[in-house]
Amino acid sequence: MRIANIISDAKRRREYSLKIILLRRKLSLLLYVVGVVWLFLLPIDDVNGLVYVDENALMPGYASNNYISNGKVMKLVEQLNKITWKELPYWISAKFSAIGMEVFTQNFSITVPVLMDNQSYHVMEGVNVYSVLRAPKTSSTEAIVVGVLVEKSHYFSAAMLINLAEYFATKPFWAKDLIFVVTNGGKYGMQAWLEGYLGIDSANIWKEPIVSRSGIIQAAVIIDVASPSIKHVSVLTNGVNGQLSNQDIANTAVRLLTFERIIPSFHGQVDMFNDKYVSSLKTLLKSIGHQATGLPEHLHGLFVRYHIDAVTFQTHDSPVNIGNWQLNALGRAVEGTIRSINNLLEPLHHSFFFYLPISSVRYVSISIYFPPLGCILLALVLEGLAQWILARDPQLRTGVAVTADVDTAYVPIPLASLLQIGLTTAACGYLVYISPVICSYLSGPLTPDTLFYYVITSVVISMVTVPFISVVSPADWHMVKFFYLLLLLTVLLAIGLLNFSLSLIISVGVTLPCLYAAPVGHSRLNMFYLARILSMILLSPPLIFLYCCALHVYVFESGYNELSTAIPRVIEFATTGLSELFLSSEVLGSWVYATVLTCVWPLWLVMWSINFQ
Repeated sequence: MRIANIISDAKRRREYSLKIILLRRKLSLLLYVVGVVWLFLLPIDDVNGLVYVDENALMPGYASNNYISNGKVMKLVEQLNKITWKELPYWISAKFSAIGMEVFTQNFSITVPVLMDNQSYHVMEGVNVYSVLRAPKTSSTEAIVVGVLVEKSHYFSAAMLINLAEYFATKPFWAKDLIFVVTNGGKYGMQAWLEGYLGIDSANIWKEPIVSRSGIIQAAVIIDVASPSIKHVSVLTNGVNGQLSNQDIANTAVRLLTFERIIPSFHGQVDMFNDKYVSSLKTLLKSIGHQATGLPEHLHGLFVRYHIDAVTFQTHDSPVNIGNWQLNALGRAVEGTIRSINNLLEPLHHSFFFYLPISSVRYVSISIYFPPLGCILLALVLEGLAQWILARDPQLRTGVAVTADVDTAYVPIPLASLLQIGLTTAACGYLVYISPVICSYLSGPLTPDTLFYYVITSVVISMVTVPFISVVSPADWHMVKFFYLLLLLTVLLAIGLLNFSLSLIISVGVTLPCLYAAPVGHSRLNMFYLARILSMILLSPPLIFLYCCALHVYVFESGYNELSTAIPRVIEFATTGLSELFLSSEVLGSWVYATVLTCVWPLWLVMWSINFQ
């Protein structure tokens, strides 16, 4: 009733509106600080929680895992080192055939306007080898994929897969078919196999049809063994566009690795109990960074896009030779994970799909990590509300309370200004997005360096030109800022529901400069105005991308403490990252590259152009 009285009373409504206008910046800054501080509280044990296996049917560790390689893996590696790269697929096919399984090959080629893997042309060709071990007691209605990536001089993964297949073929307890996939084309090769298996057509991928299928793929396990001497094993769950596998499959893998006395880790970060907060914070930052890129961490990430839970066991080399016994332990952990999935009667659904791992035994659920983003975005709500009030009641722009009992006059919505600046910035964003494709048609396939150059050049050109071609009258800019702040809020919230980390990084960077965006008026040499322009440049999306690359190099890579070595490494890392983002958007279905350039960047350009009116 009190709110209704305030709304109906013009004088009291103006008094409360004036309070909102005067306090909005302080409240917005307070909300922003609360959101950022909240993020740094997430690694504290009292805030996060212990992991657990929610699906009882998994029963990790209940079955006896008896895998022992007996030196066969090392013998297979020796044989692999003697054959040529072109003979590799046929040699692997012969090994699977000798075991008595169905074996098939699939040729594929990837065509993109950017050079990949130092190829001489923008077409990458490869061969996938896949073999099916039929379950003895079922009719091939469900399947589990076990996959590896083969690279030159990197044969331990393939050797272990062949040895595991030989071991699994002797066991009668399989309730699901096992599909063993070996690709020499990286994640693009596995994408070609997945599209062929699922019957999906893609413009950039040519592949031969799958000759023999099994049932619905219920889960996938990827093995990546760098050497027989293992220091620790990373459990990877990040997929395309920031999607995550069900937490149960990750917790199962961690529990079985621990049972086999192998140190588990997430994103290569081993738990450090003597400095627990810093260790957890590093793991959290790496989790956020990986998820924000929208890139698959490994081959498993391609399955997650199709709602197939998957996990990768990625080994990290030990600096000292501690023997080959850990290959047997890793094999038993993989065997136990596959047997746990083999127990399932339905897809995993009990545990979380939205979580942030901070260690091998602790995690942060969505109910804890999403409120900080909400606090930061609420600052945009307050600023938008204030701009709406100022647009509808010009008398309040002076900051003095109005005592006259006169209701607010109707102010028309400036559709012409809204459409003009919106279409201009949208066109600029789209041109930046397609600039690599246009340049590839004009100058041929691009290298990662030229791709980075063309994108950055397009970004700078759009920043310079938009203020001159987007004109907003002094009477309309409040409504323009209100509308596009609301649109920015909507876009960031929508991104946050799909990829929390990407929305968080963008929000932390662009929120404060966008709050203070305002026309210069007649005081072009005002220091506050110059500081506002400088802050928008320093916290623009392209520089935020570079800051994230620099943070990764400084915190997670060693040997780059000097600026003379760190700056070239940051540029190299950013160049490689941008090319990966572009390739993933063209081939793997990632929307991060397109969304940032066609949605976030145009809205930032609107706020940028307001400063020059």
